[in-house]
Amino acid sequence: MSICPHIQQVFQNEKSKDGVLKTCNAARYILNHSVPKEKFLNTMKCGTCHEINSGATFMCLQCGFCGCWNHSHFLSHSKQIGHIFGINSNNGLLFCFKCEDYIGNIDLINDAILAKYWDDVCTKTMVPSMERRDGLSGLINMGSTCFMSSILQCLIHNPYFIRHSMSQIHSNNCKVRSPDKCFSCALDKIVHELYGALNTKQASSSSTSTNRQTGFIYLLTCAWKINQNLAGYSQQDAHEFWQFIINQIHQSYVLDLPNAKEVSRANNKQCECIVHTVFEGSLESSIVCPGCQNNSKTTIDPFLDLSLDIKDKKNFMNVLTVSIKKNS
Repeated sequence: MSICPHIQQVFQNEKSKDGVLKTCNAARYILNHSVPKEKFLNTMKCGTCHEINSGATFMCLQCGFCGCWNHSHFLSHSKQIGHIFGINSNNGLLFCFKCEDYIGNIDLINDAILAKYWDDVCTKTMVPSMERRDGLSGLINMGSTCFMSSILQCLIHNPYFIRHSMSQIHSNNCKVRSPDKCFSCALDKIVHELYGALNTKQASSSSTSTNRQTGFIYLLTCAWKINQNLAGYSQQDAHEFWQFIINQIHQSYVLDLPNAKEVSRANNKQCECIVHTVFEGSLESSIVCPGCQNNSKTTIDPFLDLSLDIKDKKNFMNVLTVSIKKNS
């Protein structure tokens, strides 16, 4: 990125400056709030070749034209019409086609927008609550359910699982769609309660924490129905619950598949569910003769978790690194 003299020149004129700020503000709003289909059709589609995201698509800051990078259609528009500023529809960065570089002094625009539309910004924004930052929240202990809570806290803070849940991949395909009957729906509800915004009634209620724990209660209900050994309020093994929970997520994925061919593929360890995609690895074992060093037998077995012998917390990362290298 470079300091662009052309944008500084534009800002010297109050009328042209106001036009640039309005267009920038509108373009960023469209990019941040449009659904993917509208983005592809309206901001990423070249007005000349009609290709979507050909290299990159730039939205003209001075008119409604969208032009691609690969075929130089925005560059041609810039040379013919004289419009030199374009916003990259992928990342919202401003590009100057005279400097042939992204504008480095973007703070000039950001500060100007903030100053000009401060009243509007104040009414439409709020300070985020620290209570629900990054999903940080405790789970109710229903007797001796801390073994469940520890596993759930690890799972619902896994970035891949969170993205999967927030993308509503399961709920869009689920045939049950009921958190008290579907294990994965209960997990999605937990994620919604820990990361979602509180409504007005919840925020003013004295039982706010209880209102945000219904997903965990639903999950307990599902777990007790599926595995009677988990019923009750006695302490259980956390690792066994981990194996149980990933198996239930996989089974929910299989039940959501549309045809028998895909079900067979998933059951034959070619599964694309979130569990196998994120946690599955391969463990290679070899039997080698100590005399001639010949490899008589090598087997490769899949795994979803590894047991690590950790005696000192300080050595955790070292043990983990060595284990990954050995089993990768």
